[in-house]
Parts: sequence; C-alpha cells; structure tokens
Amino acid sequence: LEQYSEQDAFLGIAELISLTPDAGRVMGAHAITGLTRAAYLRAGIAPNSVLDVTAPSGSMKTTYTPLLVQPYHRDEEIKPETRLNSSHRFIEDILHDNCEFTTVIDDLHTAESRAIRRKNEEAKEEITRRIGDDTGRGRMAGNKAVQQNPQGNAIFLGEYQTGIQSTAARGLIINFAKPDGRQLVKFQREPHIISTF
Repeated sequence: LEQYSEQDAFLGIAELISLTPDAGRVMGAHAITGLTRAAYLRAGIAPNSVLDVTAPSGSMKTTYTPLLVQPYHRDEEIKPETRLNSSHRFIEDILHDNCEFTTVIDDLHTAESRAIRRKNEEAKEEITRRIGDDTGRGRMAGNKAVQQNPQGNAIFLGEYQTGIQSTAARGLIINFAKPDGRQLVKFQREPHIISTF
C-alpha cells in the first residue's frame, strides 16, 4: 500500500479537482457531505442530495467521477456502482447501504430504442424523487410492511439533461468538461491518494 503524507493527499485531491474545475469542485463538496454525514445528522439535517453530471459520450465522466467521489475499496476496480437499467429495488438498496459516501449511477445515454431511453429516464426520475423526498418504496417482509428510505448522495451520469418542474428542482445539474486523460491516468495508477485525503 502506498504511503502518502497529508500534503501529498491535499495536493493530489486539488490536482484531481483541477482537471475539470467547475464540475470537480461541486462533486468534491457533494462527496464530503456524505463523508461527514454524522455531523449533519447531529445538526438535524440528512445530507441526501442528487447531482446530474451531463456531458457527451467520450468525455471521461464515467472514469473521473468515481475516482473523485469513492474513497473506499480503492484496491478494487473503481467504477460506477450501478446503471439505470438496474431494478429500482437494487438501486435503492445500494443508496441505503452507501449512506456515508456518494453512489455513482450510470448511464443516461441516447439509446436508439425509444423504449430503452424512456425506461432509463423514468428510473432516474423515480430515484431522484425518492432521494429528494427521503421516501423509499414500501414492501412486505414476511407479514410486515417495511419502508427502506434511500440514504446518502447520488450522482447520475448522462449525455443529456432530464426532469421538469418539481423533479428538476430535486437535483443540481452540472456540465462536465473533459479532463486531460494523460493526467487522469496518474490517479488511476495511484488511487490511494484520494482515500488518504
């Protein structure tokens, strides 16, 4: 395991954010609210929030975002936890289990099939509303009704923006500028810089 000083970690996270500074600053702050969740809860605030990261295909958002916001399990492959074509129940379970860090959900893309595109949009809208309202789906466990509320933050990655009216108000949309891939490789090779921070 690589050993990094506090200064190495600070300079590392600052450099990673600087690769796409507008989006990087917002995503970094978003992740920190999850890591400091206990302090928010003591203050009576549940830090459940949604970011919509929008950029064309090939912009490296799927590579960059997990590198910045997922500080744990750095010895494993760093990638989005799930995709919009997963079941709502599966996504909700991940959000509940990942309450102290940010869940990255891929992939709102311009599918050729209108049915696939609409299904992904509906999943994104439903999960966004559940996080924003702090209300999960009710279900039966044996003969007992239970409701597991989503916890923690989520980042949706997509090629275009969705949501109108009240759904749009439940998330913050940020445009993502493509980082320099050559510099990004450094953080793929040295992932523990971020977890040290």
